[in-house]
Amino acid sequence: MIKISPPTAEESQQLGISAKAIRNSLHPSLYFFGSLKESDTPFITSSTAQRFLVEEMGSLSLPCILVLLYDMIRMFIIGANTDLLIFVVGTIVSLVAAFVVSIYLIKSLQRSEKLGFTNFQHLWFISIVITLASFIPYLFGLYLILFKGFYLLAIDFSLLKLLESLIFILLGHWIVKKTRMIQEFHSSIHEQLGLIQA
Repeated sequence: MIKISPPTAEESQQLGISAKAIRNSLHPSLYFFGSLKESDTPFITSSTAQRFLVEEMGSLSLPCILVLLYDMIRMFIIGANTDLLIFVVGTIVSLVAAFVVSIYLIKSLQRSEKLGFTNFQHLWFISIVITLASFIPYLFGLYLILFKGFYLLAIDFSLLKLLESLIFILLGHWIVKKTRMIQEFHSSIHEQLGLIQA
């Protein structure tokens, strides 16, 4: 393992690591089609993590809010049914899970900075719960793509259903993509903390 010495506050200001630099280093195509060199991965401080996660949470919450508004309108028009309740509960639980993961990541980095990046230890079961929680929005996005997008279109085809299915496929893809970025960020922070401890 390679030891990484954390930059001082002045060095991190000079480095100017932005949320865009983090996003580019976590791009899913790099994850699937090749690994980054360790020099390409920026050192992530808690303030940088906070900026990045605020942007990602804002971008993740927009499609969730659109799905929630659609659900509320449908509930008002046709009344509550099981499908709409899955939407409402799935949207709210997805947003809460992504928020909890973001708070955990920021607090992990703040705690490790406070301890000087040397004595950081976390409870393994909390890490497992956070990892599982990060899959909730991912599964909800897949539900939107597969069930509301493709399956319902295959059952009943019409132009209106086609438009509705395309909207759900796009919203589901947006949720899956942003959740994947948060999951990659989660693993890179734990890798960074592991490299620092070595």
